[in-house]
Amino acid sequence: MVSWARVFWSRAISSFGRALPWHGRGDRFDSGMVHMFKEFFVKKMLQSKGVSKEQIEPLMAIVKKNPAFFQQIAGEIEEKVKKNKVDHMTATMEIINNHRDELQKLLTDK
Repeated sequence: MVSWARVFWSRAISSFGRALPWHGRGDRFDSGMVHMFKEFFVKKMLQSKGVSKEQIEPLMAIVKKNPAFFQQIAGEIEEKVKKNKVDHMTATMEIINNHRDELQKLLTDK
């Protein structure tokens, strides 16, 4: 049986893996309004993937802590899908498992 947490993270990370590269850079060169719209659309995308509203905020918070790390994960997922001809869920679960310690640290750091 697949745990709920595992499905949640695979959907969330997989969705970030398919996001455009500029999604993870923050608002350094964007106006606050543009950044707000980008965040709004990322949240809507996650909701469309089945992630609940209560789960989205904590997820967004950890991505904001280290967007480059999530870009790295996204790249690794895409590479695995292309090279190994596996589906996104399989690739995501393997890559997340490879980065389990780093993800746990992001989740527990305040």
